[in-house]
Formats: sequence, structure tokens, C-alpha cells
Amino acid sequence: MEHPYFIAICRLSDAESSSIHHFAIYYVNNTDEDLEHFAIDSGGFFTSDENPVTLSSTAKQYGTLESRSSQLIEYEGYGLHESIVQYNIYFEIDGEEKKQTFIMGKGLKGGVKPFSKLPVIQKFGYLFKPEKATSYE
Repeated sequence: MEHPYFIAICRLSDAESSSIHHFAIYYVNNTDEDLEHFAIDSGGFFTSDENPVTLSSTAKQYGTLESRSSQLIEYEGYGLHESIVQYNIYFEIDGEEKKQTFIMGKGLKGGVKPFSKLPVIQKFGYLFKPEKATSYE
């Protein structure tokens, strides 16, 4: 399997977007395994006049993320391009705890934009692979 787990950043259509939200961020489970105790925490920063400004940290617990499914993490505005954001993903498979870390650089650095729709969510967008592989991969 080419991309068993990934984060996707997809631009919202004009009908879906608002004055402040232009992108949707998803975590995608592209495997045949359910992810138990699925949780995410995030944080990051941007620079203002060459000074780093910390983004607020968030933590969410979702329960089970079923196989071949996705979880909307959050909506973001155009400021996403100016930030460096880190997502930590936690889950269990067969009682074994896993952690993945994803880092999105300024200008969505680190992401890959495939020429076809992303698996599971069937949308065009940027694909980010985990920085640190789990023992499952």
C-alpha cells in the first residue's frame, strides 16, 4: 500500500468556503484496520516581523477511526501557508499504541500534490506522510 496513513490539505470549493476558511485538513486511514482510541494534538508557529508567534495548541479525542475512512481535523484560512504546523496522531491497533508526527512547512512545504484524487476522500489536495513511521508500517 503506497500511503497507508496521511494528512490531506484540500482547498474548499467556493460553495464550501467562508470568509475565513479556505482549506480542510483531513487525517486519512487508507488501511483495512480500524484505529482505536484515535486522538490528535497540534501546535505550531508563524513569524511576524521576524519574531516567532506560537499558535494555540489543540488536543482532540475521536474514539475509533474505521478502516478506509477519514477524519476532518479542522478548517483553515490562507494563513495556513505562512505557518509551520505539527500534528501528532495517536491510536491503537490490536492493543499496540502508535504515534505519528506530521509537519507542514510554510507554503505547504513537505506536501506532495498528486495528479489524481487522493484515496479514501476522493479530493484533490496536498498529501503529507508521517515524519516518524509507526511500527505498523
